[in-house]
Amino acid sequence: MKKIFKNIRLYFSEYMKEYKKKLLLILTLLAISLCISILLPYIVSIMINTLEKEHSGRFFYLLASMYFSLVVIKMGSEILNAYISEKLGWTISNNLRGNLIEHCVSLSFSFHQKHKAGEMIERVDGDITFLSNFFSEFLVNIVGNTFFVVAIISIFYFQSGVIGIGYSIIVILAYCSILMLQDLIIKLWGRYREDEAQLYGYIQDSLLAREDIVGVGEENYLKMKLSSFLMKIKSDFRKAVVANNIPTSGFFGLLNIGDFVAIGVGIYLFYQSKLSLGSVYLISNYVGLLNRPFIALRYEFDSLQRVGASLSRITELFSIKNETVEDKHTLRGAKFDIEIKNLGFTYEGMQSPVLQDLSLKIKAGEKIGVVGRTGSGKSTLIKLIAKMYEPQKGEILFNGVNLKQISSKELYEHLFVVTQNVRIFNGTVYENVTCFDSTISRDDVANALHKVGLRSWLEELPLGLDTPIDKNLLSAGQEQLLYICRAFLRNVEIYILDEINSKLDMEAEAKVFTALDELMKNKTVIVIAHKLQILEHVDKILMMENGKISMYGEQSQVYNRIIERNLEV
Repeated sequence: MKKIFKNIRLYFSEYMKEYKKKLLLILTLLAISLCISILLPYIVSIMINTLEKEHSGRFFYLLASMYFSLVVIKMGSEILNAYISEKLGWTISNNLRGNLIEHCVSLSFSFHQKHKAGEMIERVDGDITFLSNFFSEFLVNIVGNTFFVVAIISIFYFQSGVIGIGYSIIVILAYCSILMLQDLIIKLWGRYREDEAQLYGYIQDSLLAREDIVGVGEENYLKMKLSSFLMKIKSDFRKAVVANNIPTSGFFGLLNIGDFVAIGVGIYLFYQSKLSLGSVYLISNYVGLLNRPFIALRYEFDSLQRVGASLSRITELFSIKNETVEDKHTLRGAKFDIEIKNLGFTYEGMQSPVLQDLSLKIKAGEKIGVVGRTGSGKSTLIKLIAKMYEPQKGEILFNGVNLKQISSKELYEHLFVVTQNVRIFNGTVYENVTCFDSTISRDDVANALHKVGLRSWLEELPLGLDTPIDKNLLSAGQEQLLYICRAFLRNVEIYILDEINSKLDMEAEAKVFTALDELMKNKTVIVIAHKLQILEHVDKILMMENGKISMYGEQSQVYNRIIERNLEV
């Protein structure tokens, strides 16, 4: 519980400080509503007590007018309170969501390799959506309803000390029942939320691979796997609900006892002529009114368990630190020599190293073609150069500066990677090519599309650059060309091209190679070759085998040896 309240204080102080005036307004409106709720039964009790006395009809009309006026004010304050609270809750949760997304995007590639996209959607969006009402209503309801309970019990003491003492004991026991098993319940709800995140990750992966799975007839495997996820969710959800209902049952049982004690004592005192009929009505009405704040408080503490689980998961994400680069270096100049010294790397969970004592020098402006069989370490090498992973052995130097001393943000201002895994956004052609960078002119985008051979395709689109597109409207080759088009809009010094022609037919490939000749002028380029044709455009060829350099030399020499040995690239 201490950890939960610590997290609550942390997030309230961080995200509520800009909205203190709105929070004060919400508290004021709640106070008005609660005060009126206390006054209304009191007005009726006055009317009952004056029935036996002689009062003019004007007095009753005055009380009735006051009663209905207060009802209207109460309704207005509650409606306005609900509107402000809902708006404030979503504003704060959206701010938190934006900060969390920004933090997650800045994390290393290794983090995103461990966590599936569906899981991240649930953790970033699902957990925070659950907090939307919490930010605006939790503190207000706790303070407001506690005040309401204290005020009514004070009136009980004023009416009868016996009722006041009896109900005070009931209230203390009820609050104790609320706090029962809190740590266990929070742990169980946290486990359930984690199960949901894992389920969304599995569903996302299954949808992405649906064509391959249907093609090999393994739909039943998906159903079995999904069934196992759902069974685990069902089991953990049931445990959380059962544990949650134990204190709830005790809570409502105590409320029923409290109702009986208050009304029973009130009726007894009435027959003893120690309470008026109006006072008995007032007590019975307040007993009914007390159910509302008690239930509201019970709901808030019930939500607290789930909120605690969500806050813990959000805090866990925020606690994952981004790379810390000591002695940050700025990459200066327009040309960069790349030197690799004794590089070694092993993926997590694997015993055999992917790269072993690899050493290499790439001069500024050189075009290097990297070839090798599957599993030889080609992709791993470029991922290390692009700082997607940190080398476990050896070092990578840019103009003599260790890559570990260069921040990712600084590196990507000078380096651009074109992978074979194309990402098409749900947006227009312009947005996809520019990656939503509105500073890039439309003419530059059109010229880039022309260079990669997509001019005729662009002219056929009904809205040109403003035509919405998605993966279903593009062929694999067109997706690849759009991705390559992004490279033309980035004037960087180093390009890494990962099998960019693997999905292109011969006609599209010829257009791309012509464009690449222009793109690669005076640039340092590292190309992973899927087809031999692209090796004709490089200066040197690096052949890898089992994580080591098998051959490295001038293009003409190594290329001829590849042909002679009839090696697969």
